[in-house]
Amino acid sequence: MGVSWLRADQSTRSADNGRDYDWFIRLNTDDSRNSILDIINNAFDSFELSDGDSAEKVLQSKNDEIDDLKIKIQKFAKYVSELELKLELEINTSSNLRNELSIIDDKDFSIEQLKQTFESKIDRIEELALEEMEKKDDYKEQVDILSNELALSEQKNVISPNLRSSKINLFHKILKAIFPQFLFDDESIPVILDYYINLNPLFHQLRLMAFDESNFKSKEIHSSSWQSSSSHISTGRDNTGRLYFKKIKNNKQYDTNIQVRIKKTQTNDFSKLN
Repeated sequence: MGVSWLRADQSTRSADNGRDYDWFIRLNTDDSRNSILDIINNAFDSFELSDGDSAEKVLQSKNDEIDDLKIKIQKFAKYVSELELKLELEINTSSNLRNELSIIDDKDFSIEQLKQTFESKIDRIEELALEEMEKKDDYKEQVDILSNELALSEQKNVISPNLRSSKINLFHKILKAIFPQFLFDDESIPVILDYYINLNPLFHQLRLMAFDESNFKSKEIHSSSWQSSSSHISTGRDNTGRLYFKKIKNNKQYDTNIQVRIKKTQTNDFSKLN
């Protein structure tokens, strides 16, 4: 037995019990409140932990993940500090060499050779400085990503596997109701729930793709029949959200395959697209 619905969207006001919720679903039924609650409770009660997958084991696994992430973040933070010191030293060295050059008078061949030597050293130092700056930016981005993963892992520790499974199934139904023409793969829902703390930017891109395709910007993925959104999507923490899609031919129920991902897994994701 199911319950038909009229609308599902983000909640913007308090419910009649005074609490604020992330989402609401407006039902199309004359059944009593208790009857509807019985249906929903029965659906959630159907989820059980598998054998050998106790809550204690799951929590211990997540604690181990948090410890590993903390170690990685500390290493990256230390490396970034070293890069900053190295960059500062190289910039100072370059500045000193240029000051020395400014007081040299071109009077004979030996002086000219000395200038060329200094200029060559300066060029090399500037190249190294640029390389270190690029490394610094790359490692800072990795620190941000690991920090976000740490926050997510700590958050997952307070969610039981039973409740998480129910939440994934419920959110899948909500997406199917809002975008019935899109077929989301199995990884998309957990990625959305784990990494996207603000769904508005992602839903904006999905709405453009579904209802305003002329304003939806996309680009082809090299050596693949898939495409991606041209925009890097905000997750609410950073702009590492990614949206991949592929049109489906000769399917009466769906017209587009959808994969929602983050930048961290991009290389692995591209290798699986065909």
